[in-house]
Parts: sequence; structure tokens; C-alpha cells
Amino acid sequence: MSRSTRWQTLAATLARRGVDLATEEGRTVSAWIWRELGHAPPGLWHEQLPAVAGRACDLYRGFMEEFDACYLAPDPPGERWVRRDLRTRFGFAPEPAVEAVLERIRDRRFHLLVCCRNRYQPRLFGPETFDRRRLRGYFRRVAWVESRHVPLEEMRQVASAPADALDDWLLPLSDGEEGDDFRRRARLLQAFWEQPRFSRAMRLEGLVSLGMGFLTGEPDLAERCRRHLLDRLPAWEERWGRLTDRLRALLNRLGLAEAHLVATWHADDRAALERQLEALRGRLDRLRQLLQRHLGRLLPRPAEARQILEGFVHQQLGTVRFSRVGRELELLEERARRGAASLRRAGLCGPVADLLAAAERHLAGRPPSPRQRGLAPAERRRRRECLHAWLGEALGILGQARSLLARVHPPADRSGQAVAGWLSDLADLYELGVLDRVGVAGGLSRPAWRLERLLRTEG
Repeated sequence: MSRSTRWQTLAATLARRGVDLATEEGRTVSAWIWRELGHAPPGLWHEQLPAVAGRACDLYRGFMEEFDACYLAPDPPGERWVRRDLRTRFGFAPEPAVEAVLERIRDRRFHLLVCCRNRYQPRLFGPETFDRRRLRGYFRRVAWVESRHVPLEEMRQVASAPADALDDWLLPLSDGEEGDDFRRRARLLQAFWEQPRFSRAMRLEGLVSLGMGFLTGEPDLAERCRRHLLDRLPAWEERWGRLTDRLRALLNRLGLAEAHLVATWHADDRAALERQLEALRGRLDRLRQLLQRHLGRLLPRPAEARQILEGFVHQQLGTVRFSRVGRELELLEERARRGAASLRRAGLCGPVADLLAAAERHLAGRPPSPRQRGLAPAERRRRRECLHAWLGEALGILGQARSLLARVHPPADRSGQAVAGWLSDLADLYELGVLDRVGVAGGLSRPAWRLERLLRTEG
């Protein structure tokens, strides 16, 4: 059978399935099938063609529907995935960076479709290997990969030497010194949310979202949180064990490779070992991020927190959380302003004084939101550019604050304590409120002295 006859047969088969060859779907599906049918058609292709056409159409339509649900629908899960990955990697997720990653994903829609087809159904004339249920995991992986191409390169510089180490205080409650430390820190958080500026609903929502129902003073809430944690704990511990086993094996390989490098003198052999070490360190960094994300997977998700709080909080949970975080950020900004005024009265000079003036100018120049409704495209684009530049300045200020804080802590005198305290407050404001709107719950992995300062209830 000639090529033209095969093409006519393919076109007729697709037309019977309601596929218009002039559309993107028609062009894409016909190109996929023709790639295997045009030059060397498989045996019995004529009998297989209807099933192959259906397989190709299902793949295309399934991909597009799931892509729309993940990245184009209102409040899509893809936005949450990107924000979570940026926070895990950098500690904060500026809105322009999130939008830039989402735009990059949306612009690469067709490329992602081709990659998906090559991965899950490389041959159409063959066994069916595509499973639509795997698309959600594929798109979750896309968010992780694309978040590593965030355009704000300054984020890498700020995050390259983070001021805070990974803390394990969110691990399940245990006996002994670790359990006592957990309770002490949890009491700090409880006292912080008991301040008059926070309502009862805000306090309950905050504690339950962190799995601390035992601090709410409500036995029913405490029992609901306990049941939630017990239900999720076995699977969580099993995965934690697998991750720590991988970490142990990877650290052993890294140590052997470093020891081998010390004993190697030939330039080519050393270059090969250095490449191997670089790859191992990259894997170690990715595993560290997995461990950090896993620490929070015991905590109730928003839908689960809503179920736990049913009957206790009658407002929408998102509204309560938004209001609570807003009041936390107001408090952080008040602290930074009061500390700046105190340092100025003391006659501060030098790089800290320069940073103080730069931070005040920056906070006073916050641009209007580009997400306001009813904006013309040109005005929205202008506002996005202004916000991107403003957040770039914020990254620079945060980097300076972290650098100066590393130099002045621990302080040797009273004036040094005031400077270190203000720098800590300024870093808290920028990390938890300016660069990302997460509130104090985003800063719970700080070292003890910074956590105590963040959760203090006076001044």
C-alpha cells in the first residue's frame, strides 16, 4: 500500500473519531502516528490503526485536561507545588518568582506533552503503557524541575549561606530531653498566639495546623489531632527510615570518594573523581531537601485542618489564616521599626546604619500589587516589573542582614545585643513577610536564640 493511501486511511480513521486535522490535536496526533506508519509500517497496521488512534487521542486529551487542572484552573495545585519547592530550596517564595516559574511551565506546554508521550507511551503500535493516573505525579515533578530555573538569580546568593540550620523540633513528641525541648518551644508559640492581637479562632487554627491540638485547651481538638498524627505516623516513619538509609549510604559513598581523591595524583583520574564528587554532592543536596519536606508531612493539610476544627472555628479557614498571618507581619514590621528608632537614638554608624537607612527606604517604596483586578495589560506588566525590581532589592537587604548578623552574634555587650536583635528582627520581617507571606510558622526551624526572639511576647 502506498504512502498516500496510508495517509488517507489515517485521516479517515481520525475523522471518524471527531479529530480535525487542522487543529493542534489533529496535527499532533497524526504526526505521532505517521512517524511510525509513514516509512516502515508495522505488520497488521490496518487492523491496529483504530486502537492506535484512540490511544493517541486519549493521551493528548488526558494530558491537556490534567495540565489545565494543574496549572490553568483557578487556585491550581501547580501554584502550591511551585511555591513549596521554592520555599524548600531558598526559605521563601516571592510572588514574581512563583509567577515566572508558572509562566515558564505554561509556555512549555507542548514540549512537556512531547516529553510525556516519549516517557509513558514511546510506541503507539505496541502495548498500551500510558496511565492517566500517573499524570498528576508527572506534573508535580515538572513543578520541582522548573522551580530550579527560577529567574531571580539573586535568590541563589542569599540561600547559598543560610543563617538557619534544619531543625528537627517538628518531629513527633518523645520522652527525654528532645521531648522537653519540643514542649518548651511549643509553649513559646502558644504564648505568642495568646497575645491580645490574635483571636481565639486564629490561635486554634495556628496550633491545629501544626498538629499541636494538645495546647488548644480543648480536649476534643487534642484528641482529633492525636488521631490524625497516629493515623499518618506509620507510613511517615517508614518513609523517614528509607530516606535516612539513603542518606547513610550516600554519605558513605561521598566519604570513600573524598578519601580516594586524596590518594590520587594523576590529573585525569582526579578530574573524573571531582566530577563524581560533584554529582554525589548534588544528590546529597536533593536528598536533604526531601528530608526537610518530609518533616512537615505529618502536619494536617488545609482540608484536614478544616475537618479537625469543625465546630470550633466557624469562619472560612483560609480567611482566618490570612488574617492571622497579616497580624503577625504587622507585629514583625513594628519590631523592626522600633528597633531602628532605638539604634538611631543611640547614634549608630557604619554598615548597620547604612542597612537601616536602606531598609527604611525600601519598605516605604513598596509598589502597588500587579494582581489587582481590572488592570490594563500594560499597567499589569509595568507593576510586575516594578515588583520584581523591588523584590530584587529585598534580596540584597536580606543578604546584608544575614551577613552582618553572622558577624555580630554572639554580642559581647549591651549595644551589640541591640544590634544583633534588630538584625534578627529585620531578617525575620524580610524572610517571613516581604519575600514570602508565611508568618511565624515559616520560621520555626530557626536556632534557639532566634526562635525565642521571633516568638517573644514583649517589645
